[in-house]
Amino acid sequence: MVTGMRAIRFMLLLLASCSTGDLHGDMAELRADIERMERDLPPEAPLWIADGDNAFAKHLDDFTSRVPDFIYNHIISKLSKGTDAEFSALAKSDFDYAACLKEPDLQRGTFVHVRAIIGAIKSQPCDPASGVREVHAGLAWDNHRPVFFHLVDKPEVLTLHQDLIEFSGVFVKILRYNTKDGTVIDAPFFLAKCAHKYY
Repeated sequence: MVTGMRAIRFMLLLLASCSTGDLHGDMAELRADIERMERDLPPEAPLWIADGDNAFAKHLDDFTSRVPDFIYNHIISKLSKGTDAEFSALAKSDFDYAACLKEPDLQRGTFVHVRAIIGAIKSQPCDPASGVREVHAGLAWDNHRPVFFHLVDKPEVLTLHQDLIEFSGVFVKILRYNTKDGTVIDAPFFLAKCAHKYY
């Protein structure tokens, strides 16, 4: 995943360094901040961190294409160590698309059951810091509305544009995706253990 916070802070530091002339000191401070954030997430931390300096919601901006590495890697690592049944039990309700778009902050960090028609899925390498070799990135359609997701476990063979799938995922943010033809798609983004055909 592209690290949005790093990119934004780097640009701000570059602008600030033009007037102060201390780029090396600012870069060292930026590296120290990043290392501190990554160290501050102990293995025993919950899957979703809601409080403190590293509270995930503080570092997530909707309608962008970025999820900070330290959040993404932490959640993926936790998902890889649990079972599908555990995460399914955490999902107390079905996904409400309209509520999610209207007030994403109220939905963020919660597990929900998502059912949608699979549109696309592909495997992609994952950051080694997550402890996971690859994830399976997908797009599904909930009543013709897009849903983005990444799965830790490879799903069974699916027929694109036909199979209804279900997964119990944690809502992270509203992700913005720019297609090759210039279309902008804003859609909920979930991280989940796995997905299954829904019958």
